[in-house]
Amino acid sequence: MPLSPYFAGTKVRWMLDNVTELREDLQDPRRRHQVCFGTVDSWLLYQLTGKVSSTPGAANVQGMFATDVTNASRWLFMNLKTTNWDKKLVDTICAPHEVPVSAFPEILPSSHLYGYCSKDCGISSLKDELIPLTSILGDQQVRR
Repeated sequence: MPLSPYFAGTKVRWMLDNVTELREDLQDPRRRHQVCFGTVDSWLLYQLTGKVSSTPGAANVQGMFATDVTNASRWLFMNLKTTNWDKKLVDTICAPHEVPVSAFPEILPSSHLYGYCSKDCGISSLKDELIPLTSILGDQQVRR
């Protein structure tokens, strides 16, 4: 695929080139594992399956960090044959920066039990209900 600002991979590269704190976090062995890149689907999943952070104003913590294959395919980093993140593609797009594949969400099927909305995610109306999150879809078009 040609490089394009449409793909998440080129946005990761831009952030690496322009956000000093991000580069510093990736270079620090104590903070490197805290760097996570994701699209809106992985962020929503993480928020809904996580719990409210004790740090005021921070996003939720301890959620599930995953995406589906349709969203992952739009990054420029996924091997289309294996449906896994490809370190060679990450290194090619992100060079000269070093980005671990662990910074990307786990790739799972579109139809999958991703987890349950956490009653601790900050949505007060959930109470004690276990609401399953059973699919993630991206780049899907509907035709009437």
